[in-house]
Order: sequence, then C-alpha cells, then structure tokens
Amino acid sequence: MRIAIEVARHGSFTAASRELRLSAPSVSRIMAELEADLGVRLFNRTTRQLNLTDAGMEFVQKSSGILEELDTMRSVVRERHDTPRGQLRVSCVMAFGNECLAPALPEFLRRFPS
Repeated sequence: MRIAIEVARHGSFTAASRELRLSAPSVSRIMAELEADLGVRLFNRTTRQLNLTDAGMEFVQKSSGILEELDTMRSVVRERHDTPRGQLRVSCVMAFGNECLAPALPEFLRRFPS
C-alpha cells in the first residue's frame, strides 16, 4: 500500500523508488504483484506518463486512510509502553530499602505517577 501511494504521489516508479530507498525494478515488481493479486490495473503506463486508474484512485485513497490509522495505532501503543505504569513490587533486604530505595522513591513517583 505504501509503495502504491508513493508511486501515485510521485507519478513515477523511479521517483517512488528513490523516496522508499528501493530499486526501481523492485517497485515495479511489487506493483505488478499487487495488481495481479487484486486482479485489476492500478496504473495506466505509457513511456511518458503514469496515471492512476479509477480502481487505483480508490485503492490509494482507502490505503492512505488505513495507513494513517495504523500509524496512529502504533504511536498509541508505543506511548503506552514508553512510560512505566502499574504496581511496582520490590523485594530486598530492609537495610537496602531504607538506605537506597526509600530516598529514591519520591523522585521516581514524581517522574512516573502512573
């Protein structure tokens, strides 16, 4: 989907391949496989132009929405796991807890209130 979107955005397999850091033949092969899988042409190709078909336009538009949702979901999951949360249980010798852990707890709770 990302490759189809980039090809449509740039209007060129070569420009999309540079943007995606893939070889132009790889982009062309992937698009041919996608079109074969879908059973429809997404792009009309000539030696001078590359244009989206109606099916291609619909595919790119819907793919853009799906990829945006996927990116949002990834961000939410990453943010949720970037910050420690939940109950923390520490088992240690009482002297270590009194000497080392107890003084560090206020700062820890300030930084990670959840």
